[in-house]
Amino acid sequence: MACNATAEKVGLPSPPPYLSIDSDSSTSYLWGVSFASGGAAIFNTTSNPLNTQSIPLWQQVEYYLKVHDHLTKQLGSAHAQKHLSKSLFFIVIGSNDILAYSRSINQNIPPKKYVNQMTTLLKAKLKRIQNETRGCREDTNTWTVMYNEALESMSKELKSELKDMSYSYSHTYPLIHGFIQDPASNGTASFP
Repeated sequence: MACNATAEKVGLPSPPPYLSIDSDSSTSYLWGVSFASGGAAIFNTTSNPLNTQSIPLWQQVEYYLKVHDHLTKQLGSAHAQKHLSKSLFFIVIGSNDILAYSRSINQNIPPKKYVNQMTTLLKAKLKRIQNETRGCREDTNTWTVMYNEALESMSKELKSELKDMSYSYSHTYPLIHGFIQDPASNGTASFP
């Protein structure tokens, strides 16, 4: 949703889902690909076991690495790097982990530690790529803001470690919150 909305705002077409693309096509992946999966989470244990179609983050990372390998074989290493350096990457993940934490009866881990674990695991996944409602609840919203702050801090730290990495950090919470609070102004008749 965030990726499609952002693509539309900058005049780009929405990328097709990874699993719908014929990897044997000569133009596959050249114009974008989406690994997004509703219900996905940073922690493997967060994903809803009843949602067997959700693609976990670790699998999305594996798919990306396959696309990278495909582009490298198709374009050659230098051209693939140049092509990817001009690409936009949207990573929108963490809200399902926050919701699972907020719904947990037994919150043995303090919120700050949980959020730190989220950002640490996400950082490891991003480094790997680089290196090769229950209605609104105030506490859940607070944890989401806390996660966003930790994520922004982690992104800056990662940038200092990976000098050639460029990134753009976007707070999706206000965007999604805007869709929920005023759906008509965002072109939506109602928001469940």
